[in-house]
Amino acid sequence: MKKFIFFLLIVGVAAGSAYVYRDKLPFPLTQQSLSPEIKQLRDMIALDPDNPDLHNNIGIAYFQEGRLRDALASFERVIQLDPQYAEAYYNLGAVYGNIGRHDDAIAQYENAIALQSGQADTLNNLGLALFQKGEDAAALNKFNEALRLNPLLTAARNNIALVHIKQGDFDAAIAELLDTIRAAPANPEAYYNLGAAYHKKGKIEHAVNAYKKTLELKPDFAMANYGLAKIYYEVEKNKDKALVYFRNYLSAFPNDREVRALVAQIKDSAFGGGQDLKQSAPSQGYVPAAPAAQPPPPDVPVINVPVPHATPAAQEQSGLQEREFDVNNDGKVDMWLYYDASNKPVKKKQDTNFDGTPDKEENL
Repeated sequence: MKKFIFFLLIVGVAAGSAYVYRDKLPFPLTQQSLSPEIKQLRDMIALDPDNPDLHNNIGIAYFQEGRLRDALASFERVIQLDPQYAEAYYNLGAVYGNIGRHDDAIAQYENAIALQSGQADTLNNLGLALFQKGEDAAALNKFNEALRLNPLLTAARNNIALVHIKQGDFDAAIAELLDTIRAAPANPEAYYNLGAAYHKKGKIEHAVNAYKKTLELKPDFAMANYGLAKIYYEVEKNKDKALVYFRNYLSAFPNDREVRALVAQIKDSAFGGGQDLKQSAPSQGYVPAAPAAQPPPPDVPVINVPVPHATPAAQEQSGLQEREFDVNNDGKVDMWLYYDASNKPVKKKQDTNFDGTPDKEENL
């Protein structure tokens, strides 16, 4: 049976911009802990090495368990065996999208569409790749086309909301997300994005309710904890509640040094335990996001993506702060983001060849 990978992106919003991450990035798998499915598929391939379905299915298993290079090789093998195998092009697009090779992802999704038109999921993922590349208008067209083919595809409606958030049209984003929730009321990602949109708009009570609903549906949703922590710290000035939600976030991402430092800062600050902080100011060691008329939204957009293996003192000569990421989940740094003084990412470098050195650079 042919299988293919489908994913949904969700948004983390930084001051002045929006960033999206895949909801279910694969987790690392060691050689000693191969899953029974992979072992079985390897045995089957040994008996039938030219079966494209088997190579496609093991590629999906590799993808789901974090072995992206193995997944890439498996899907390429499928195409060698059967150049008309549309799902393999789709799956290659999924892998390329995960490692930030958006042009390659776009090309593979277009190959899949050329072989198998009318696939709403493929159009949605093509839209995601275009969106991540910064081609918002083209992305919006693909999302809308996907919805026309499948009006029940709530992922496409969610992704339309992401475009609106990025463009600052929060009312339109909220309307799309409310429609998404009406169609899929148990969707934690839609509630999180709704919270992010309300947060960015300054509708703090609505944002809190949406974040809490996210956690009701998915208690380990790290960024919903982070969003609530930011609200309680920066807006409500409630130290105790902020610490609860920051700690919940850190239970998912214990290596986030910036948040760990902030937690220590709060605990060691001059604020009294349990004190209402509304009349207090943060201590000098903490610099909040750039002042704005409305409270700032979450500024560390991490959602089921490895957080920085931080080097807090690392600075480029330009004064930008470097943070390191292991996107491939293989214990090696393969993406570098550079942040300006306002904590906004302005440049990205990537290791797309898996050789430990950056070979792709782009300004954000």
